[in-house]
Amino acid sequence: MLEWKEEFRIGIDAIDHEHRQLIDLINKTLSLIEAENQTGQNKEEILNHLGEIHAVTSAHFALEEQEMAQIKYPEFAPHKTDHEALLDSLLDIMDETTPEDSTLLRRLEERLTSWFSNHFRTFDAAFHRFGSATN
Repeated sequence: MLEWKEEFRIGIDAIDHEHRQLIDLINKTLSLIEAENQTGQNKEEILNHLGEIHAVTSAHFALEEQEMAQIKYPEFAPHKTDHEALLDSLLDIMDETTPEDSTLLRRLEERLTSWFSNHFRTFDAAFHRFGSATN
């Protein structure tokens, strides 16, 4: 499960709040998928959970990218590219999901945990430093 860490804070309250919400949603979804694994996977329900993560994450990225554009963040393009990589990865996982896929939970958890931890520490930390320097 993902765990919120203070080092993930970027100093923009709306974005930090959404980061916490994303982590909560991801953890809830991973728990639901795990429960469905134990009772027999329902592909439609799993895809609904993954679709919710994708939709909420996409909306959050739009907010973050809007903030970056407003302050003319010079690293906007690579930051956006990293956002798109996660969204593409989620879509790939959704396309590959089958009811008998016993590796879904592990793959999803590993991908999300790795991506968010790395993204918060690198891309979002740099965005915060830039934003702090321009205020």
